[in-house]
Amino acid sequence: MTRRRGLLLAAFGLIGLLLVDPRPPWPQAVYRYLWVVDITQSMNTPDYHQTGQPSDRLGYVKAALRAALPTLPCGSEVGVGVFTSHIAQLLFEPLEVCEHGGVIDAVIAGLDWRMAWAANSQIAQGVATALHRIQAGNPAWRLVFFTDGQTAPGPARLPDLSGYRGNIGGILVGTGSTQPSLVPRFDQENRPLGYFLRRDVDGTDTADGDIHYRTWLDEAALRALAEAAGLGYYRLEAIGGLIEQLANQTLSEYRLIPLDIRPATALLSLLLIVAAALPRR
Repeated sequence: MTRRRGLLLAAFGLIGLLLVDPRPPWPQAVYRYLWVVDITQSMNTPDYHQTGQPSDRLGYVKAALRAALPTLPCGSEVGVGVFTSHIAQLLFEPLEVCEHGGVIDAVIAGLDWRMAWAANSQIAQGVATALHRIQAGNPAWRLVFFTDGQTAPGPARLPDLSGYRGNIGGILVGTGSTQPSLVPRFDQENRPLGYFLRRDVDGTDTADGDIHYRTWLDEAALRALAEAAGLGYYRLEAIGGLIEQLANQTLSEYRLIPLDIRPATALLSLLLIVAAALPRR
């Protein structure tokens, strides 16, 4: 057999392998996330000020998650849920990101404060329901819960979260500024109606002349909640920072993932054909 014929036979053999498309298992670090986003009205507060990014908290979270999604390695899984009142509601369980990335991205893009079924916000209870859902579904999922930490009406008693410590991992992500801001009010067509008054939120009037309700990132409350639940805490200040947090190896697990060898196989077959066409020297 001549050298040229041998190279061409090898190249054609690789091309045949492309048609079969074998996917040998390969160990790889992947992530299995449940992303829960606070959609209460305080998340409409526009206290992010970065060029080219949404200024409101909810919009910024959505932009950050959509940027982070394609950075996760194939074999990773992402589910999405929303929080309002005292419940974290799961929209869908984690799906593989390369096969279902378009669907996951579309759901994140469609998150809206008008999806909320109640106006109140008891975040500790919401985190508790999310942890319970993970424990009942798959404790290997990692919770990433986005909220500004604002509770209304008034602070609530912290539930007992000790049963989840050490069993379920994840991050509580604080959103917004620590400086107080007015909360914008919208109608169901998303047209601005001004700002929330205190009596709209807690049902009481004020005697100090400041009738507007203000919101800020309550980091102290969120850090205490994260500690009680055995979660990490991260403040969302930059999209790149969130991407780094989600790539943290402590949140990953090694699994056997079907490896796509088609790009390498195609390149090698092309090189063999080129080598066969070159002069022997």
